[in-house]
Amino acid sequence: MRLILWLYILGLVIEGAGAHAAQYVNGIPNLFNDSPSMTQGQDTLGRACYSLQASSLDLDCNPAFMADEQKTQLRINILGNDRLLQLNHYREQLNNNDQLSVANELLQQSDPLIAKASISVWFQHDWWAVGYVPFRAGFAFTQSNPAYPEISTQMYKESELFANAGLYSSDDNNFRVGLSGRYVQRNYVYQNFAVFDALADPSLVEIKHESALYLEPGVVYAWKTNWDPMFSWTYTNFPVFQTGDRLPIQPLFDFGFSSSLGDFSHAFHSALHYTSRPDAVDFFSRLSWGATYNFDERAAANLLLGTSQFGLGANGRLDFVDLGVSYKAERLQVEPGRMVTVSTLTVETGLAF
Repeated sequence: MRLILWLYILGLVIEGAGAHAAQYVNGIPNLFNDSPSMTQGQDTLGRACYSLQASSLDLDCNPAFMADEQKTQLRINILGNDRLLQLNHYREQLNNNDQLSVANELLQQSDPLIAKASISVWFQHDWWAVGYVPFRAGFAFTQSNPAYPEISTQMYKESELFANAGLYSSDDNNFRVGLSGRYVQRNYVYQNFAVFDALADPSLVEIKHESALYLEPGVVYAWKTNWDPMFSWTYTNFPVFQTGDRLPIQPLFDFGFSSSLGDFSHAFHSALHYTSRPDAVDFFSRLSWGATYNFDERAAANLLLGTSQFGLGANGRLDFVDLGVSYKAERLQVEPGRMVTVSTLTVETGLAF
């Protein structure tokens, strides 16, 4: 059981190296296929944020949207969900040498546990932005087969330097192109294993390390009409340089079509979005609808709807303080014939200058 306890601590201080990992781990989503969220808006919308222009308080996921941005801001942001409290509870028990209670709680945890957190800082001036993420971590866990417990787990800790830019085409002002460059250093565990097998041979649990440079292009085509229609495309997770262990992800295409409500409201934008992420079980689970509403450039609300996911969030700015909160629910197939809903509450706080 000590190995399982060690894995939970490792989610906070993970270090090490290892070899290749599988593309898919049973019962949990591949967090590496999520958008690299830094804000409440990005986290709420998930990959649908690639098809929507960001609110005045946020940073565009698709860099091509930055071509017509007119804002300058320096942001410092902290984001985390309520499952971090559960991990902290385990940490406190371990500090009190109560390993037995932690082991019992973990083996009784039948539904997946998903925790995420990040600290980020970035500067944007109109069409370009640069930033640094000193800490981003994710943790996903589920266990099955009580008679011979099997663990599915993913956890990672990473840091990132990034630069984004978006420009108009010289031939057609309706056509915008963008590029995001990300240099990431990460340590991670991503695998299935039987508890008793791992206790007998701890080397079965592989801790991996990777450094990678990703170049992620984006395209937007906008028509000059009252409804602000836009077609968008992105290609993400494309490595041009890698060292260490190869990350268990593949490049992803995302497509979307967005528009406003025309004369009714130019503050409201919605998008129909499609993602190619391979851990989505069917075509309809890859489709989602996202929406953003801006309130006088001081607050924004975000909504995500899909066959297997729901998200609702809002954030606002008072003087130089940003605060946000969101609720998200996702249906997961943890084993054949059994679906569960995992819900999280995420809180954002930050400074803007």
